[in-house]
Formats: sequence, C-alpha cells, structure tokens
Amino acid sequence: VVDFPCDLYVYVSSITVYEDLSDPAHNVEDFPIDPLRIGAYGFFKLMGEVIVRKHASRWLILRLGNIVGPGLRRNPIYDLLPTSKLFVHPASAMNFIDTRDFARIAWDLRTETDQIFNVAGRGTVELVSIASRLGITLPNDALTFPKETQRVNIEKLSGRMNVPESAATVMRFIEECRSGRIYLNG
Repeated sequence: VVDFPCDLYVYVSSITVYEDLSDPAHNVEDFPIDPLRIGAYGFFKLMGEVIVRKHASRWLILRLGNIVGPGLRRNPIYDLLPTSKLFVHPASAMNFIDTRDFARIAWDLRTETDQIFNVAGRGTVELVSIASRLGITLPNDALTFPKETQRVNIEKLSGRMNVPESAATVMRFIEECRSGRIYLNG
C-alpha cells in the first residue's frame, strides 16, 4: 500500500475480526473490536485494515465470510464433498457466498470509498442439513468438534444491493461440482 500507491485500495479482510459472529448486533461494521480478544487470523486481518486505512488515500475494506466457488480448496462445504469429513461440529451454521458473487459485489462497491462492508450470503446454512441432503453419513468424531454459529450482519450491504441467499449458493455450488462444471482440488 505504501510502495505501490493506487487510486483505490480494496482490502479483502475477514469476518474473523469480530469476537462474536453469532450475534449480528456484535458484528456490524462499526462495532468496537478488541484486538486482544480475537484469534490470530482475525488479528492479522484487522492489522491489515489499520495499515490500509492509514496509508491508502482511498480505500474499501470487505470483510468476507465463508466462500465457495471455482478455485478454492478449504471450508466445511469442500470438506464434505470429497471426504465427508468435517473439522467443525455438524450443527454449525454459517453464511456462504460464491466467489463470482463476491467479485460482482466488490465491483459494484468500488465507488463506496473509505467504507467497510461485511460480505456474506443472506441467512445461514447448517452443515448437518447439507450432509443430509447429500446423503452423507458423518463420522461420530465430528460431534467432538466446536460448534460455530456465524450470523453475519449484512444490513449495510443489503441496503445497497441484492445479496444472494447462503443455502441457494451452497446448493448451486454442490450441483456445479457434481455436474463437473467445477472441479474440487481435493
């Protein structure tokens, strides 16, 4: 950001900058964040945000939630498809957005300078329901993993554009994988 100045710096951050992802009132863009109470990855992303805000003449920060789409390799939906193995509790509920929708949203927000937006799908998807719809039997050890509830506040984004629904996004992605239009990189 310092060595290669540009007209607009778009920083892809993460919803992990928030301490509480289960309560949308606690993960709205202007909610105070205590950097000492978040995990290492969220801390790293938050420090990136601070650098961008300090050094970029015009900036846009997009706090991205869970994402599916071509070219990605990790998240609970990817884990379910090739291996039927989860690394979070099956009752975890999360927001999902497709990479292509994210690209469209980022492009559409390019005039919203010096702003922060949460970017995630509308509504949540419970992983156990996806596994059930796919006929996947999850191993018993999945019940020992931590349950995550992510209900990302996307009111600011939704006030500016239509945001795709998480469940429809996940099911479309699964269909694209099964039909061979998207290949999993295992």
